[in-house]
Amino acid sequence: MSDRKIKNLSASIRRNTPQAITPAKPESPNSSPVQMAPEFWLTFWPELALLRVVEEICKIKVFHIAFEPSGSAACTLDATFGAAILLNAKNVRRRRNFDLAHELFHLLTWKIFRRPGEESFTEASAHEEKLATCFARNLLMPQEPLRIAINSQLGSKTTLTFDDLFEVARQFDVSVDALLWQMSFVFNRPKGWVSENSEKLKGQIAFWDQRQSDTLPLRPLRFDALAAEALRKGYISTGRYAEYLGITCISVTATTANQSHWFIW
Repeated sequence: MSDRKIKNLSASIRRNTPQAITPAKPESPNSSPVQMAPEFWLTFWPELALLRVVEEICKIKVFHIAFEPSGSAACTLDATFGAAILLNAKNVRRRRNFDLAHELFHLLTWKIFRRPGEESFTEASAHEEKLATCFARNLLMPQEPLRIAINSQLGSKTTLTFDDLFEVARQFDVSVDALLWQMSFVFNRPKGWVSENSEKLKGQIAFWDQRQSDTLPLRPLRFDALAAEALRKGYISTGRYAEYLGITCISVTATTANQSHWFIW
């Protein structure tokens, strides 16, 4: 994918957008998300179900492990073990959400950018990273839903307050920095607009990120499900299953004894 295509992508996002952030007209179909058909809501707000879709639909195992540096994430694709994404458990959920979308791009384009024996096989190029970031922004904050959220916060006002910006970031479950970058593309903000506003919000962002963190699973839900299926089908022993899940053999026996082998469909 060439730089020209990336510029065309950015241009398509900015096309027909206002030069300033202005509220939608009352009669605009984009003035309220309630006017959208409910069956399309998940399509317009994919960040609300991204982790479950990646694990259950895409069959990608997602691991949360604390490691340094805190801003890193990784992914891999193997013919035997399948696809996996590693997210840093030290990061807040909003950051992990963006990292998840970023790494998903690398997996989707794995065969395009990965050639065995080349440096790109283990480390992405700056160009690939740029594409992955662009993909993540647009996956988590699609243009129209972002307009809806911004216009909702604006109301009759002409500018957004700090609280308004934090509320939009919360709705999309992304960091304020990621939101500012997407807004700069969608609303065609001048060069330096993101860095200027990020500096103004530095203190508030730090306070926001210090809120109580969420509880993360020790292993991907899909990992647990595959282990349970392997145990039921006799592919692994009770001892190995207990080892995988970090539990005792006694608790495994007690659990399986209470499970029915008959199912109704």
